[in-house]
Amino acid sequence: MERKNFIDLLKRISDSKFNNQNAANISKALGFYFLKRYAETEYDDIDYWNSNVDSANDRGFDFVFFDDSSDSLLKTYFIQCKFSEDGESSINENEVSKTINNYKTFPEIQGNINQKLDSKINEYKIQSQKENMEIEKYGIYINLGVFTKNAKEALERANFEIYDFEKFNSELLLDERLPDINITLKKPSLNYNDSNFLAILSVKEFLNNEIIRNLIETQKIFHYNVRGLMRNRKNSIADDIKNTVKNEPDKLFQRNNGLTIICQSITKDDRLNFTLK
Repeated sequence: MERKNFIDLLKRISDSKFNNQNAANISKALGFYFLKRYAETEYDDIDYWNSNVDSANDRGFDFVFFDDSSDSLLKTYFIQCKFSEDGESSINENEVSKTINNYKTFPEIQGNINQKLDSKINEYKIQSQKENMEIEKYGIYINLGVFTKNAKEALERANFEIYDFEKFNSELLLDERLPDINITLKKPSLNYNDSNFLAILSVKEFLNNEIIRNLIETQKIFHYNVRGLMRNRKNSIADDIKNTVKNEPDKLFQRNNGLTIICQSITKDDRLNFTLK
């Protein structure tokens, strides 16, 4: 997606939520859009939106989102968003420091008078006190403008995930979904049920599939697979696989020992043909 089209999308979200397009509300629209595509478990839109804590004295967070889909694990996402229409605005280093400090000390935050954030703090304390509950915290900083060197290095030291427009594009977050993939096996599948199957397929036919070649070329086929999000796309394993497909396709399975694909569903069209959603 082109940057202009993405900004237009955020403006439409801002219009639908606030009936205006000021920079603060577009930033909140950015966080809402991000959560819907990033969080591993699907919730209703209202759940993502209600995680917004952006207002006066928000202590450096736009969203505090709890993924409590597991009975034994609470994933807590702390998200700060900065919007820049032209992509050239630089963020304040002191604001970055405030976000990092409050992320580290959460749920103990000095000087908080934000009722929405206070509600999230109380919810976190209740959830975290449940018996045998494991807690995972994720700091995420989204900036469609410019990071200073000091700000970016500080966020990296604090283990924040950093997102800019380029990373949004490379990690599929600007696409609604991947296209369905049709595969043809050389022999009937070795094992098949509604949730998984093991099979042997033709490398040549697999790589000659135009949709698959495009997804490998853009690296988007790696996004939802077991390698996880490729945090740094340059010089990554995904690059090596892509180059093998383009330049030495006959060595793909030899070097990678087969492929594992995660999908939403598997449909058996007949003995040799399957559709992966």
